[in-house]
Amino acid sequence: MGRTRGRGRPRAGLRGSSRFAGDLADDGVSESRSWVESKVAKKNSRHWDEEILTSQEARGLLKIGRTKLWDLTTAASIPAYRLGEGKTSPLRYKKSDLLGWLERHRFASERNATKEKREETV
Repeated sequence: MGRTRGRGRPRAGLRGSSRFAGDLADDGVSESRSWVESKVAKKNSRHWDEEILTSQEARGLLKIGRTKLWDLTTAASIPAYRLGEGKTSPLRYKKSDLLGWLERHRFASERNATKEKREETV
């Protein structure tokens, strides 16, 4: 009988076996996972719940192009964080900073605010 290279039958207990999944539950792994998940949830409920975005994700969130995001970043309108020391190190953005920038530049609120001021003076 010849050997098969990577196409043989799965080893016992690894693939397609309910015994392997049962072993995980018996070993307390599911309990430790829930403990870890609760610790992560507690950590995230503090100030660590900040979502960090790549420039591509930031552009997708703001629905703007690469050049516009770069212009806003270099003008310091949107704070960015560089990963590394070099000029070509990638940038990251906090989601809350981007949403705050959007809120500050909300056109409808500007229009409504000036409309309300006009109504107050009349």
